[in-house]
Amino acid sequence: MTTQIFRKEDRIPLIVLGSIAVALIVAICIFLSILNWEKEFTGYVEKRDWTAAGELWEKRIRGSEKREEQANETLYEAVDTLREAYIAESMTYSDVEENLKAIEDFWDDDYVQVTLEEIQSLQIRREAERILVGRWELTDIQVKGLSFLIEE
Repeated sequence: MTTQIFRKEDRIPLIVLGSIAVALIVAICIFLSILNWEKEFTGYVEKRDWTAAGELWEKRIRGSEKREEQANETLYEAVDTLREAYIAESMTYSDVEENLKAIEDFWDDDYVQVTLEEIQSLQIRREAERILVGRWELTDIQVKGLSFLIEE
């Protein structure tokens, strides 16, 4: 003789309750992954993985005013970091330009273009200084028939 802990009629509410619990756990996991977009986006930006950042922007950020505001702050900081790296000469002009254009591909904000124009202007000045300043050495000067000898 077998002993049944639950009768057949008693098992149905338990199965329904178990199904609801599983569905609730799945919903919570999905909800948390949706909320996790900011951490994921920040990670892509820090790694300068602009392709992944752009895809995430299109899938989870674009169109949501609140998310765009939060993501904008991250991108403003990234653009500032790139500008500062160029000014400090820890990144080349072409590397900074490439990064800024990759950001501009998915982020519709004038800040990228303004920054790009700023570093382009700085690059032109730097190139001009290298050409014009260079290394000069003063030796002799001749003015209207007079000679000046420069001694060390």
